[in-house]
Amino acid sequence: MTILFLGWIFLVHKEYNEIAPNYPITPGGALCRILIPFYNIVGLWTVYSNMSRFLMHLDASTVRHAVRIRTFIPFYYFSHMIYSFLNRRLLMDEEYSISLLLWTTGFEVLVSLFYLVMFVAVTSGLKAVREHQQQRALAEEGEAIPEIN
Repeated sequence: MTILFLGWIFLVHKEYNEIAPNYPITPGGALCRILIPFYNIVGLWTVYSNMSRFLMHLDASTVRHAVRIRTFIPFYYFSHMIYSFLNRRLLMDEEYSISLLLWTTGFEVLVSLFYLVMFVAVTSGLKAVREHQQQRALAEEGEAIPEIN
């Protein structure tokens, strides 16, 4: 799942950079924010908050996608952090603790659900950006072609 997530986040940022050169995060920058220890504590949050901010300021048609992403960031982030902490504890415990295993499994399910919600929100936001760019290109094309009377 981690490999798929990293591949997806890379491709999303690559497409954002191709569509909008003013997009603030490069694909490599997104991966660094997620993979580098200690930097990833704030990096995961900044990847999504920058995406949300970009969508918020792009166009009125992308604002609702920005709001959706911004709304789910804390839920995804904190469930991910708690799951990571519990998982490390589970791996370090010498004695098998069923309650820790249950809590870890529960948070793993929760993180997966929030990941899916974020995936849908980000993907729909990207689709809205594509549509915005297409409409803008058509409008510019229409302005460039003089009418024949």
